[in-house]
Amino acid sequence: MQGHGQKNQFTCVVGTSADGSTLPAQLIFQGKTVKSLPSNMQYKPSAILPAAGGRKKDRQAAAAGAKSAKITASFVPDFEKMDPESSRKFSGLGSLSVTHDHWADINTSKSWVQDILAPYYLRMCEKLGLVAGTQKCVLLVDCWWGWLDAEFRDWLKQEHPYVLLLFVPACCTPVGQPNDAGIIAMLKGLLRLLYGIFVSKFTVDKLKEGQSVTLPINESAVMKAHLAEWVSESVTTMNDKKREKVVHCWKKTGLIAIWDVNERAILTPKAFAETARLFPGHAN
Repeated sequence: MQGHGQKNQFTCVVGTSADGSTLPAQLIFQGKTVKSLPSNMQYKPSAILPAAGGRKKDRQAAAAGAKSAKITASFVPDFEKMDPESSRKFSGLGSLSVTHDHWADINTSKSWVQDILAPYYLRMCEKLGLVAGTQKCVLLVDCWWGWLDAEFRDWLKQEHPYVLLLFVPACCTPVGQPNDAGIIAMLKGLLRLLYGIFVSKFTVDKLKEGQSVTLPINESAVMKAHLAEWVSESVTTMNDKKREKVVHCWKKTGLIAIWDVNERAILTPKAFAETARLFPGHAN
């Protein structure tokens, strides 16, 4: 949105799977209550209760009862209260949170696992005839403080012990993180396309009515409503039309070969040899 003045920011957390699936997105807005979320959806509270989810000092302040505590609250779409069209429209969203600054934190990370990853894991176990809880689930994330924090990792081990949390080494996301190998670029392209369609239609409609054109980009409530639709539609498009491209991005990192028995037999000795070269004395 270059040159469009004030921008109300948000965070979008997107996950993908090695089979080409794009998981429902998580949206994070600045605010304190559900009233800060897009008004064109119905919500219900997440199982992750509101709590201070920021840096350690913020959590300590909240524990001490400080009135200025920065609380994070998370919600999930309440599809049972939506009409069929709205349920379809927002099916690409799985979690919506509010934080004091619209950034992700420990609590939004818990919500992402609880409300997006866990349901996906259960669906895949059922689809593949696997035993949920026994079957492991690899979660590959960046070295970001919200994933690294001991509180989050302890919670993950306690609540979702089937998840194997692995980190892409620092400064290696361009080569080791599938989302950075083209997936995020595809999603941003879809969002730009939908925004462009919105601007074009809005402009044409106003001109037909003989009115001056002032885009509602500074009207937070209006743009949040559109944003929820655009992100959901983009996720749906990724699943309907971009699965092969998502798999291609996974292949570019070389990670997808891990699930190929023949490839793994070739790569494992090479990986151990390279580890021994890079980290003498720590290869084991």
